Amino acid sequence: MPEDLDKFKDSALIMTDPLTYQEAMSRPNVIYWKKACTKELEQFVKQKLFSTMHTPVGQKVVGCKWVFKTKVDENGQVEKYKARLVA
Repeated sequence: MPEDLDKFKDSALIMTDPLTYQEAMSRPNVIYWKKACTKELEQFVKQKLFSTMHTPVGQKVVGCKWVFKTKVDENGQVEKYKARLVA
């Protein structure tokens, strides 16, 4: 594969949003996704949105997942990496 096509493949991978936490953590831009996740969790703590507790017997726990979104400007340059933890 020609070198310039290989570069395009890598940039296209970076510009698509990861679908899972594992995928985000395996990307070359992992540092930005980690910062976005940390910022989201810090907001949970700041707003006191959660507390830990024991699961009552016979009750199911609501699951959650990370949703990742890359915000770009009108020139296609990355402005922000966003991570949201949703139920």
